[in-house]
Amino acid sequence: MDREPLAIIQEIIAEEMDISPQEVREDMNLKEDLEMDETSITQLLMACEAEFGVEYELQDMWQIKTVEDVVNSVTEW
Repeated sequence: MDREPLAIIQEIIAEEMDISPQEVREDMNLKEDLEMDETSITQLLMACEAEFGVEYELQDMWQIKTVEDVVNSVTEW
């Protein structure tokens, strides 16, 4: 993997939410800070599955709350 997972995830979120990747910080809450709804979060995780080759179970999706959680989920896979 050439680029850092955080940078890739920032780009995915930025595209989904129509913001700049630089606005996405690791400590941000997906729902509260980035105003992502369930559909946006699901699309984010599906993009991560495609980009990183990870697979999410339904219970995993409910545990992911922050950008850092997403990064950890792809780096710990």
